[in-house]
Amino acid sequence: MFAATFYGALRRNERFADAVADARAAAMKEGGNTWAAYQCYGDPDWRLGKMRPQQQSAADELAGVGTADGLVNALVSLEVKSRFQGAPADRQADRLRYLEARFAESWGGSGRIAEAFGAAWVAAADLDRGTAWYERALGARDGTASFKVLEQLANLRVRRALPSVPGVAGADALAGARAAILDAVGQLKGLKALQTTVERENLLGSAYKRLALLAAQAGDEAAEAEAIAQMVVYYAAGERIAKETGAPDLFYPAMNRMAAELALHAGRDDWEGLAPEAVAAARASLRAKTEDDPDFWSVVGETELALYEALSARALAQALRPLREAYDDVARRVTSSWLWKSVRDQLDFILPRYVTRASAAEQAAARELREHLTQLAAREEPAAAPEPVAAARAPRKPKKPAKKRPRRVRR
Repeated sequence: MFAATFYGALRRNERFADAVADARAAAMKEGGNTWAAYQCYGDPDWRLGKMRPQQQSAADELAGVGTADGLVNALVSLEVKSRFQGAPADRQADRLRYLEARFAESWGGSGRIAEAFGAAWVAAADLDRGTAWYERALGARDGTASFKVLEQLANLRVRRALPSVPGVAGADALAGARAAILDAVGQLKGLKALQTTVERENLLGSAYKRLALLAAQAGDEAAEAEAIAQMVVYYAAGERIAKETGAPDLFYPAMNRMAAELALHAGRDDWEGLAPEAVAAARASLRAKTEDDPDFWSVVGETELALYEALSARALAQALRPLREAYDDVARRVTSSWLWKSVRDQLDFILPRYVTRASAAEQAAARELREHLTQLAAREEPAAAPEPVAAARAPRKPKKPAKKRPRRVRR
């Protein structure tokens, strides 16, 4: 039974890891304990051939799920496929609905299973269902849900608040979204009071970024600046903890803190610019991530960091060509539009204030770079998932222009 199921899955071009899991589940149903005797070693993502996998129905693909552990494994697999393998959201949703129909009533009261459903739905871009499952996990009586449920619930409430506000929103809609985000901020601060972590500082920084976006939409420059200043505080705290604990993702809070500082200060004569040692530490963290476990964000992050240096030095026009080439180098391998939209959105967060302070040449360079990233984000995605991203060389750091004598400014 093990062999028949295992090789049948490989012939359907399933991943090696999934074929092994299906075979063990099928053998377990036969009784006894010999299903656990099979030890299978190899690349978990290996497939038998490069032929296009046959389109399986949700029932065919997930028929082997028959235990609580198997259900959690299936949900984690769906989450991974959504996040990292480009699985279409509608296909993933079909499989999640199938698992809900089979197991929600019998096992949905388990905290860890509800949490796994929540994570899988969020990865499949259905924040409403994800939130509902996380709330179910939080209320589970068996206490098996992790603390991460509280973090993710607060994060989801922040993320859902902003999309609920249309492009041109009235005061009531903006006030409602702001209230929802501030409520989530209160929950995150409560978690932080128990124990401060990099993740909790990052989530608070992200919440204040969305408060800044709301304030910008409302035309409240003072509130926008205040929210961005809080971004700096929380991302800097996450950066400090990451540095103290040797966390491999130091670059994430560091670069978000730099983005907030650029939004506040880039182009001002009285700002000294980004600290070189912090830039060097972020770059080292990015390169370590790219060498050990490369993904889109670690690779494109090196180019974004070079962009931040150019903005800090007011030398975007000088760095424009190498920046475009570096972005294009990544874009030849990763074409996912939502990833490039995220890169463009980050640029939109930083640039508006910069262009009001910059020279005409810098303004023109900013417009050209934004248009280029908009074009990358508008491309059609391929039918198949993109190949894994390899390391890319970031553009050289532009020479810093002679420092101007700071103007006297009013406090």
